[in-house]
Amino acid sequence: LLSYGDCEITVTYRRHAALPEGVKVVPYEDRYRRIADADIIVSVTKSPHYTLTRVKMEETGLPAGKRLFVDLAVPRDIDDCVAEFPGASLLTIDDFRLIAKEHNVQKEKEAVLAEEILQTCLDDLKKDLLFHERYALIRSLQDQEPPELLKFIFRYRKLATPEELRSFLQVLERMKGQEELQTRDSGETV
Repeated sequence: LLSYGDCEITVTYRRHAALPEGVKVVPYEDRYRRIADADIIVSVTKSPHYTLTRVKMEETGLPAGKRLFVDLAVPRDIDDCVAEFPGASLLTIDDFRLIAKEHNVQKEKEAVLAEEILQTCLDDLKKDLLFHERYALIRSLQDQEPPELLKFIFRYRKLATPEELRSFLQVLERMKGQEELQTRDSGETV
């Protein structure tokens, strides 16, 4: 938070500890009075009981105001009733788990979509490579065959899987080879 540079951080400790420069320290007993100056209150302790309650907030005369309470402790530090205080919102570790779970579900959906996109790109690349491998065949068909056949081949390439295209081009090669043999046998020039 300090790296953002546009926020003031105040902490409270039951015992003294070294803190980064720029962090203010207030006594633990004054925590309720300091909430009035805060937009976000984060609590994470090892305490077996609540460190913040709505009743105590009301007793200290805390004014209503928009505040976010974040409870990262297990067991919980902040009483659920704090969320009922006017303007207050409460996020707990359970909320973060739920958010993370929802994000993971979304990431899984996106991963499936990404795999489909990658597979499509890979199929297109395989088909391009097949065409390049058989460039001479395609070029010879372009020079000799009716244009409808070439149009058909390109439409077939677009819709076929790489395996189907490979098989189709192999058959075309065999057909072309047989045609050339027949032409040679009959004495005609190609």
